[in-house]
Amino acid sequence: MKIIFLISILFYTVGAFAQPLSGTYTVGGDTPDYPSVANAVNELNSFGVGDGGVEFLIRDGEYNVTFELNATGTAGNPVVFRSESGNPESVILGSVVSDDIVTLNGAAYFTFSDLTIRVTGSNSYSSIQIGEASHHIYINNCILEGSTGSLTAYAGSVIYASSTTANQNCTDIYIQNSIFRNGSYGFCADMSGVTSDSIIVSNCEFENQYAGGIFMKDLFAPSADANRIRTSAKRQHRLQWHFVG
Repeated sequence: MKIIFLISILFYTVGAFAQPLSGTYTVGGDTPDYPSVANAVNELNSFGVGDGGVEFLIRDGEYNVTFELNATGTAGNPVVFRSESGNPESVILGSVVSDDIVTLNGAAYFTFSDLTIRVTGSNSYSSIQIGEASHHIYINNCILEGSTGSLTAYAGSVIYASSTTANQNCTDIYIQNSIFRNGSYGFCADMSGVTSDSIIVSNCEFENQYAGGIFMKDLFAPSADANRIRTSAKRQHRLQWHFVG
């Protein structure tokens, strides 16, 4: 009887946690739902997004983390990562080693708000890398810091969105009210074939990129509006467009 009872408890415990995530969860600080960003991401990738979507409120502090997101939200079930305080300077996601900090692979309906996302070192890495088939990605009021140094590779952009397959292009990327620092480019969208739509960068500041502020290639009717781009790098192109539409 004792063995049966213990097995029943085990199955109940696993079943109780193996549910899609929905609602609001705290990350870090005192008595959080998740002690770290990595813990929250692991459960999100494992269990997916539940009804109404999920919001992670990250408490003030510096988090040593790199992570990949492959969960998929929807318009009605979005995923939000934001600082609990609303101050992007108070929550820093970064790593002590050179690497991409946030990687989105086929991710959909993700919002990042009120965060600092920081790359360490001078190699070609990104604060956010947006991979093939990702769509409806929203970035608002963030401080995004890329690699330092004389970088020209697209992969060294602060935010790098790319695809090598036309039917897997990223679409619906909306970035606003954010600060981009360092990197080869601030924002780089390098697609394959002109099928990528609704990529919009607005009201952002770009500082100290080596190759260029904004680079967009093979996009349909992109928009870059009311941005400020400034640098001391001699080879920097402020804005480059390569698109049809």
